[in-house]
Amino acid sequence: MSFCYFKTIFQNYKETLLKQQKHYSEPIFYNQKNKPLNPRGLHKIFKEILERAGLPAHRFSLIHLRHTFATLLLQENKDKVDLRTLQELLGHESLATTSMYTHIDFEQKKKAINSFFIS
Repeated sequence: MSFCYFKTIFQNYKETLLKQQKHYSEPIFYNQKNKPLNPRGLHKIFKEILERAGLPAHRFSLIHLRHTFATLLLQENKDKVDLRTLQELLGHESLATTSMYTHIDFEQKKKAINSFFIS
């Protein structure tokens, strides 16, 4: 699944929210009773979705989802998103913490090494 797929899902979700629910200080997810979804509830939903998809729920966690978001965002938007922006999106105080969420793919490594040989 690509980042664009998730972007579409969240755009559709955003359209269902009331105006006051879109304020930055309001929770993003709500349960069936229109109450803010707590971390345990979100975790339970995530595990149920994994099981329905036929994936081993014990192998994945919400932190994997967060890590995937950060990685895909950087990989698919290299020219538009830098580490500082990602730091803000993830709410990290330290840029060092944000850098742990990123991977340098093989092509980036190859370009870095080849840059020494270009004259």
